[in-house]
Amino acid sequence: MVTMWNTDQCRTISDMRNYTQYLTTCSSQNNSNLTCYYNITEQLQQFSSPVKEFWERNTLQITDDISKIGTLRIPLVITLAIAWIACYFCIWKGIKWTGKIVYFTSMFPYVVLFILLVRGLLLDGAMDGVKYLFIPDLSKLKNSQLWIDAATQIFFSYGLGLGALIALGSYNTYHKNCYRDTLILTVFNEGTCLISGFVVFSVLGFMAKIEGKPMSDVADSGSQLLY
Repeated sequence: MVTMWNTDQCRTISDMRNYTQYLTTCSSQNNSNLTCYYNITEQLQQFSSPVKEFWERNTLQITDDISKIGTLRIPLVITLAIAWIACYFCIWKGIKWTGKIVYFTSMFPYVVLFILLVRGLLLDGAMDGVKYLFIPDLSKLKNSQLWIDAATQIFFSYGLGLGALIALGSYNTYHKNCYRDTLILTVFNEGTCLISGFVVFSVLGFMAKIEGKPMSDVADSGSQLLY
């Protein structure tokens, strides 16, 4: 089904799989089919998935020029308003009511994460994505942007300086074992990041194999990576 945000290069997973199967058959024959091999490979690299186009061209409506600021996305404005209203009703009765809600909001994401982990690791090409995650490219260490992204991730993960966390911490008892809580927080934070890495890159490995692209081309940074 073609929608208004799809481009001519949009292909479903089944379409890409058919191209990949044809590419494999073509490459298993004699050298006279090398031209066919390269042509199919080039076409696969030009294709984009419906998910990516829906995210970039419909949900975010990313423009091709920084001077084009676009317009407000009404569906996103509505969902953001709903999120803030939900936050209000989560805290309006005080800290005890908030503590009860946290039991759900802190545990349910781990259930979803575990389901996605199992599903992702069962995909074809998942191990290629996991290898890409854990095999470092030491030449990138001289890139300053890498260190900026790493520092940003640390601040984001631990929520340093967030007023809500400081307010919650103020309700601790005076003799609270902060050292123990710090160790628990560190273990859970790093464990969550590790599991999330498995989830994301197992799916990216699957996408790279289906689309016939290298991992470096599939693994975009930012919010679109998680999506």
